[in-house]
Amino acid sequence: MDLAGFLVLLSLIVSFLLGLVVHFKAQGVSYRVFEVTVFGVVGWCLAMFLYRLVGPGPDLFWARALYFFPSFIPSAFVLFGLSFPDQPVNKWLITLIVSINLIVAFFCLVPGAVIVNVITPSIGEKIIVFGWAYTLYLIYLPSFFTISYFVLLKKYFTGSPRIKQQVLYVLLGLSVSSLIAIVSNLILPTLGVFEFNWLGQVSAFFWMGCVTYAIVKHRLMDIRLVIARAISHFLLIAVLVTIYTFGIFLISSLILPLNMNFNQLTVSVILTILVALSFQALRRWLEKVTDKIFFKGHYVSEKLLTDLGQIIASTLVLKTLTQKFFLELTQQMKLSWGALFLVKGQKVVWLNSKRQKTPEVSLSEVKELVETGKKLLILEELPENKIKEIMRKLNIGAYITLGADKKNLGILALGGKSSGDVYSKQDIEVIEILAPQLTVAIENAQAYEKIQRFSDTLRKEVDRATRKLQRANIRLKELSTLKDEFVSIASHQLRTPMTAIKSYLWLVMRKKGKALDSRNRRNLDRAYTSVERMIVLVKDMLTVSRIEGKRLDLDMVEIDLHELAKKVYQELKIKADEKDVRLVLESPKIKTVVKADQERIREVIQNLTDNAIKFTPKGGRARIFFRKTDNRIETSISDTGAGISKRDMPKLFQKFSRLEHSFSKIAETPGTGLGLYIAKQIVGLHKGSIRVKSKVGKGSIFTFSLPRGWARKNETKR
Repeated sequence: MDLAGFLVLLSLIVSFLLGLVVHFKAQGVSYRVFEVTVFGVVGWCLAMFLYRLVGPGPDLFWARALYFFPSFIPSAFVLFGLSFPDQPVNKWLITLIVSINLIVAFFCLVPGAVIVNVITPSIGEKIIVFGWAYTLYLIYLPSFFTISYFVLLKKYFTGSPRIKQQVLYVLLGLSVSSLIAIVSNLILPTLGVFEFNWLGQVSAFFWMGCVTYAIVKHRLMDIRLVIARAISHFLLIAVLVTIYTFGIFLISSLILPLNMNFNQLTVSVILTILVALSFQALRRWLEKVTDKIFFKGHYVSEKLLTDLGQIIASTLVLKTLTQKFFLELTQQMKLSWGALFLVKGQKVVWLNSKRQKTPEVSLSEVKELVETGKKLLILEELPENKIKEIMRKLNIGAYITLGADKKNLGILALGGKSSGDVYSKQDIEVIEILAPQLTVAIENAQAYEKIQRFSDTLRKEVDRATRKLQRANIRLKELSTLKDEFVSIASHQLRTPMTAIKSYLWLVMRKKGKALDSRNRRNLDRAYTSVERMIVLVKDMLTVSRIEGKRLDLDMVEIDLHELAKKVYQELKIKADEKDVRLVLESPKIKTVVKADQERIREVIQNLTDNAIKFTPKGGRARIFFRKTDNRIETSISDTGAGISKRDMPKLFQKFSRLEHSFSKIAETPGTGLGLYIAKQIVGLHKGSIRVKSKVGKGSIFTFSLPRGWARKNETKR
């Protein structure tokens, strides 16, 4: 085996190792196609090595294989460019590309099509005699390589910064190696020059180097850890092969003369390499099995994000939030520890779940970390600098800055992986998703702490006010204002976690895959209904706060009450049908145009209609109708429920009023006690009126009236 054969063999080994890495680690369509490309290079190198090694006869077979395997490389690279990173590709386009590839590959194996014969001269390189289909081969390879260049260039110009870096090195390696291969394996052989046809396989070294750099530096396919292990395994194989070859040489030449020629020794070495590689594949499989049993098991990103989202949405006390958050994060992600460094004025606050002792850290060090860590920084990836020294001092494996509205709150610091692995692409994506959510949670918790301090202050002021009656009235007004702000802030802050809980419940209830059993679905339905009630309560409390604080704006425009009621009717018709209540909207014989705030009046109609449906028994009827009196338009909603007693009438339009009459048992869920109060206040702001007529056992009619053509300037304050 000469130098060219040795270089081809080395290229074969490197390509095969990269192929194993991709096969066992990468996931997704684009990377499976990339796997075909890599093993196409492996087959190409193997064919060249054996073509140069064997004698006349078998060399014809390997000559055809020499052109068969490369036929899969350009088409696979086109499909890789189209699908990277995990993008759908038109099935008809895939069929067309694969069909062309299979036709060319078929001609490569047909005797007399691409390769007719191999001539072995006494001196010099072997000469390949090409057939009629070789022209098709000459057109196919450069054309598909050109297409793959354009596809990858498009990905480069339209992709994210990380995708651009990945594509750049893949494209660079492909360009150089394919150019050399086309010259040495297509152009020169066509001109009758075969002494350089091994350069194409050797040029794969440059391509492998570029791909490996993209893997290590820019997380192509997220297989950095596997690459690191593969390098160590390759070195182990190289040592074993060297020892084995040296041992055979000593045995055959000194101890037991076996008269082995160089080719027999080469075959023995190849068999040794194959055994060693098979051993590593078996070891990987055993590692994968033991990982599932022991410590290194993977986690599900969606489950971790869901669990942490529920913690963030359900906890407002910062210390409790931090303890629950890091306990869940470190357990599922297999981290040694996690903590927050929060900058508060001229001090650093340390919050975590495991380590109770605050590390010795200065404010300047934390501020330097904050300014540098706009994106997730990982200790192993940083060059030697001051930031890396600080991270080593604090035993930080990775960290990211938490900031909102151009204000940095601190950093989310994480220790190393307990398994000893490096941070994977999955870990990085999860942390980058969590950082903004945790920022909002910290702000909410800090606002809650302020509100608690406000509440303590209010209680002290009330106690002082009771001892000084003359100053009490003034002070009570101030406390009332602060109370309204408290309710407004609390209601506003509660809407986000409640909406998040509702969204996560909705996702779980409609998640594809294994169906939920009846018990779990019933529990989720109850939880979903409770969250909806909480959202309605928070919304109503916020509206009440704005009304009482005179901060409710009215957008006065001309609206048609009948058209507005029609939209409410369409929304609530399904609910009425589910309860077997007949909902009727009568068409008015009068014009129902008034000047009012459309959204607020719609809220009034929806509230009254929803109550009518809620408190009407099965088989009953709810009706919406209109009439004109003097210079007013009246909108009435009637029901055939149990009615309201006279003693309960005064409670109807009060805040948090609850009626004790038996008709309330008809409702599936209790109300907030704010709906009728809000409706009355909104109608009052429109200079209208609302009243109710009811008879026990017969039903009720709620009627509100608005002036026709009334318009006034919006006098409310923001």
